[in-house]
Amino acid sequence: MRAVGLGNDYDEKEARREAIQDAQHTLANYLEASIVSLTKEYHKKAQVNAKKYSETNFERYVETEVAQTVSTRMIGTPEIYDASDATVQVYVCVELQKPTDQVLGDIYDQLTQDEILGTDYDKMKFIQDNKDRLQELREKAK
Repeated sequence: MRAVGLGNDYDEKEARREAIQDAQHTLANYLEASIVSLTKEYHKKAQVNAKKYSETNFERYVETEVAQTVSTRMIGTPEIYDASDATVQVYVCVELQKPTDQVLGDIYDQLTQDEILGTDYDKMKFIQDNKDRLQELREKAK
């Protein structure tokens, strides 16, 4: 899974850093949105009482899990442009270091361990459902 980020600063090094953070944030947001949405649907269908977590705490939990699981590497060479306002614009592309399936599997393992998902939600179905949802989110963003 990949994402593009944009950084804009007077210092090229800071613009690069901002672009990488922007791309990483985009990847994390896609994962968080997908996982939160599917987990909420699971809770409704399975009539699970998520007594350990309020909705806000649950979303923070998923955000933390994604942040701890996601690591990226830069793909290709950054594109650097001098803007008319004397700033530098940098575009970068990053991708997950681990395959998307493995990242989602690691998150599933943690969600079941912490009893947010029941073991009745099949791991492979969780991964495939999230990949489908991620594809939908990416297509909407185009």
